[in-house]
Amino acid sequence: GKEGLDADVALACCFVQAMLFALLAASGAVDFMQALLPTALKSSITVAIGIFQAFVGLQLMGLVTKNETTMVGLGDMQQPALWLSMASTLLVAALFVRGVKGATIIGICFTAFASHLLGLRDTQQDFLAV
Repeated sequence: GKEGLDADVALACCFVQAMLFALLAASGAVDFMQALLPTALKSSITVAIGIFQAFVGLQLMGLVTKNETTMVGLGDMQQPALWLSMASTLLVAALFVRGVKGATIIGICFTAFASHLLGLRDTQQDFLAV
């Protein structure tokens, strides 16, 4: 792979990690460790993970890019794919707020259909390649 690990080795590491987590969960060690943490700390960890996921999503959308001076910068706002991804995100959020069942799949279908109509192709293909 690009980071120096073969795909087989990386998958084996993931398998070993999953088995360790399953063992910790089955033994009750996870519940014991969670009981030791204050509620505020557990909530802050959850929020931090959410912010990190949102930041990665914004990078994949192209809204946030690398900047040598400030570390992050605003992406190219002229890209139609960026506007489509922002519109799709807002659509899914609005559907969730309204309590529509299947909001995520509706958003996925909307994005796929709109990107096909607009002639947009997957620009992240190299990024997601294994």
